[in-house]
Amino acid sequence: MKTIVDQDKNKQFSQIINKGFTLAWFWFFRNTIHFSLIQDLTF
Repeated sequence: MKTIVDQDKNKQFSQIINKGFTLAWFWFFRNTIHFSLIQDLTF
């Protein structure tokens, strides 16, 4: 039983990691686009 519980925890952990990675990537991407838009407007 212990291995099944460990697998479950690993699954949840990897899902959290994936969500966090996706959020961080989206945030970075959005900020980059926003920044370049501001640069386009100012120049």
